[in-house]
Amino acid sequence: MKKTLLKRMIVIALCAAMIIPTTAMSAFAADDTSSSRTVTSQESQLPEVVMTDVQKKDTVLTPGTAQDVGIAIGQKIIVTVNGNTSPTLTTDTDAVQIFTLSQSNGKTTYEVFARGVVGATANVSLNGQALLKVTNTERPFWCDTTINLGMHIGSSYVFQIQGELGSSIDANSADSSTLSVSKDGNTKTINGKLVQNFRVTPVGNSGKTVGVYVNYNGIAYKVLYIQSMQ
Repeated sequence: MKKTLLKRMIVIALCAAMIIPTTAMSAFAADDTSSSRTVTSQESQLPEVVMTDVQKKDTVLTPGTAQDVGIAIGQKIIVTVNGNTSPTLTTDTDAVQIFTLSQSNGKTTYEVFARGVVGATANVSLNGQALLKVTNTERPFWCDTTINLGMHIGSSYVFQIQGELGSSIDANSADSSTLSVSKDGNTKTINGKLVQNFRVTPVGNSGKTVGVYVNYNGIAYKVLYIQSMQ
C-alpha cells in the first residue's frame, strides 16, 4: 500500500515538473510584445517634412509636435514636404509670411519668412497639425530704415547699415533690372561700429515691388521693399 502511494506521488511530481516550465514559457511569450508593433494607417501616411535653416542645416520635423525655432527678422527658413500631394502650410499670426516656392511630384517647398518686431511669435501648422513655433530674433546688424518705400524711377534713396568690426557687409536687390543697389561712399568706422551706406535707385518696370537684401557675413537678410513709380 505504501509502495503504491509512493509511486503515485512520484508520477504526479514528474508531471508537474514537465507542465510548469511550459506554462511559464507560454506566459512569457504572451507578455513579450516588444519585438513587433502594428503601424497605424495614420502613421504610414505621415509625410516626410524637413526644415533647412540659414546655415543649410536640415532638421526632420514631426507633424503634431511643434519644433521651436528662432528666425532673425528678414531671414527665412525652407520647409520641404515629401509624400503629400496637397499639403497646406499656415501661420496664426503675421510675424511670419509663408510662400510656396515649388510643387511637383508629391514634393512641396515653402519659404517661412520672419518679419515684424523682435519677440513676435507664430505657430506654423501643416494640414492643421502643429509643426513649428517661430520666434522672431534680432538680426546681427542695425539698419536705419525700417519701412517700405515707394520711389519714382530715377530717384535715389540712401540707407545705412552698422555692423561689428571685421564683418563683411554688402547689399543687392532681388531684380537688378528694376532696382539698382550700390555702395554709397567708403566703409567707415564710427563709435566702434562698421558703417556702410547703400544707394537704391528704381530704373524700370513701374509698379513693381522689389526686395532689398543685405548680405552680412555671407548671409542674406531682406531689409525693405521698394515700389517703383513713374
